[in-house]
Amino acid sequence: MMRHHTNHHAHHHKNIAPGFALIEACIALAVLASCVIALLYFWRQNSHSEYVTIAQIALSDMSEIVNSNPQAAHENAYLSTGDNNAAFLLAFNPIPNCALGCSKTQLAQTQVQRWQIQLATQLPDGQGLIQNTAQGLRISVLWRTPIIANAPTSRPAECADQDINLECVTLLIPQ
Repeated sequence: MMRHHTNHHAHHHKNIAPGFALIEACIALAVLASCVIALLYFWRQNSHSEYVTIAQIALSDMSEIVNSNPQAAHENAYLSTGDNNAAFLLAFNPIPNCALGCSKTQLAQTQVQRWQIQLATQLPDGQGLIQNTAQGLRISVLWRTPIIANAPTSRPAECADQDINLECVTLLIPQ
């Protein structure tokens, strides 16, 4: 029996208008760029939340330290301007060994120095301020974060006098 074979080759031709592929590529690139921008925004928000958490824990830690040594707090031994650099603090102002015995003032200064080093190593440009105010002892933690245009920022009123490029959280210990 004889079979008749027909060989049908399916030829598919795209009838694409010139320039259509370029438009498709531009749209795909725009979608990809939008996704990258969204990821960067969410990454920044996530790192900002992490920094706020670190700062709040540091505030809580220093509050407990100050409250545990009221004599030194009363003598203003915990006051700190925040003008610090972790490497400078360690190189030129080594932390004393209070295991051999320190006064309450020396202990307070040691605790502030350790706190400052912790902030400088855990937060970008991290620094701590401890100031006397009419309401009590104000503890502030400041750090620098990348600024994204049109991103909402909120600053406590207590931080209004600080560099606008620094994030800030504060805690007040009433006296």
